[in-house]
Amino acid sequence: MKAAITPPALPDFVSGLGIALWYALPDYTRDRRIRAGVKAGIIASSALYGMHVLKSRKASGPSGCAPVEEPQPKAVGPDAAGVEAASETRSRTGLRRHPVVLALATVALLGSTAVGTIGMERVVYRYGEKLAGRGVRLAHTRIGVVLAVLSTATTVAGYWVRDRNRQGRAPAGSTSVD
Repeated sequence: MKAAITPPALPDFVSGLGIALWYALPDYTRDRRIRAGVKAGIIASSALYGMHVLKSRKASGPSGCAPVEEPQPKAVGPDAAGVEAASETRSRTGLRRHPVVLALATVALLGSTAVGTIGMERVVYRYGEKLAGRGVRLAHTRIGVVLAVLSTATTVAGYWVRDRNRQGRAPAGSTSVD
């Protein structure tokens, strides 16, 4: 019997908390500079926490065991020695492991995430202001909590689908063919 893969509850909780805080800020301060500073702190702390989680997962491997080195394919033919030496060099200095590439990818990911988040935030902010104009108390906080719960529920559903697929069972309604 295979052990069930449990979702990392702490990262999901931290993510949900960050989402709720992000969207609730207008209820607690009207100063845009303060909100921008707090949001920059949320982004920075999320990035640092995410890098910590990725680093710990990489160190333990995907299944919680020590990482396994993948063997490089052996070259055959007259240039086999040269190809083999080149593949060994590539495996030691591969782009996916290079710290500058990792940093640039992180910056690109955070930048694109920030742009998408700002667009979403504008829509959500306008809706919160509309609710606040109607007299709804803590309108932005309510929206933030709903978005945090939806995000966390989506993540948990993703873990469920991943677990079902790893156990050889497709989720209900799946049309995949093995």
